[in-house]
Amino acid sequence: MPAVGRATGKDGQRAIWFGRGQILLAGLTEEGLEGLAAVTDQSDAWAVVRLEGENADAILARLVPLDLDKGVFKRGHTARTQVQHMMASITRTGVQTFEIIIMQSMARTLVHEFEIAMKAVAARR
Repeated sequence: MPAVGRATGKDGQRAIWFGRGQILLAGLTEEGLEGLAAVTDQSDAWAVVRLEGENADAILARLVPLDLDKGVFKRGHTARTQVQHMMASITRTGVQTFEIIIMQSMARTLVHEFEIAMKAVAARR
């Protein structure tokens, strides 16, 4: 199980710290957790977005109140935080790659906010 603020695993299969006493199993089964944890299927509740590229940090910096510097928020670090006004989970999965998990009902709004932030970052270049 991951420590607080951390994610374990690789693309397609991760255990993500998801809050106090909560771990999100993404692409993993609950096999072996019988008697150790209460497990609920959250498949329909969440949407996952991958943001990657040389400006990924700058784009997210416009939307989240976190220090995403590579020296602070390293690969495998995860946080529950706000993306604009929406609660989300953000995990750094690579040098310039992030996985953002948000409530499915907010996915379209997240894409809209990314578009605005991307245009603003591109305008500065």
